[in-house]
Amino acid sequence: MSPRSKFNIVSVILFLLIIFSVPLGKASNDFLVPVEISEAEEVLVFAYNAVLDAEKVGGNITGLLEKLNLGGEYLAEAYVYARLEVPQNAKHFASLCIQTVDEVEYDAVLLMEEALKSGDEEFLMRIVSSGFGIITTLVCSIVFWRIFKRRYVERLLELKPEVSESES
Repeated sequence: MSPRSKFNIVSVILFLLIIFSVPLGKASNDFLVPVEISEAEEVLVFAYNAVLDAEKVGGNITGLLEKLNLGGEYLAEAYVYARLEVPQNAKHFASLCIQTVDEVEYDAVLLMEEALKSGDEEFLMRIVSSGFGIITTLVCSIVFWRIFKRRYVERLLELKPEVSESES
């Protein structure tokens, strides 16, 4: 056997030995996530969607975003304590997240209803004011036309046409 083929065989054996002797690494989520954290994550997603819907209809969501960020911070703390294997603190921060985000979801629904109502009122007001503007423009145009026509006719009648001798 040639030295090159011996090297290849030894390399393959070492490679296989390394693969089977070293345990394969696990994913980064190798810790158990408490049920409360999963619930808090779901509630946070629902609240985020509610805030997004409220923004789509024109609601002012600045206050809701601050509360949503606070809920996200609580959830992050819950994940940290879950990784540190301190389940009491993880559950506590998960419950704080749920409480904060439940308020956000409720407020977002109220804000969305309020924005829809004010949008309907604004639409009605625009229709009424547009109708009033059209009627006012028509009435003013008719009045000014009549005044202009009367003055024009009066000026025309005041003119005295002169007849020249060459035309007669």
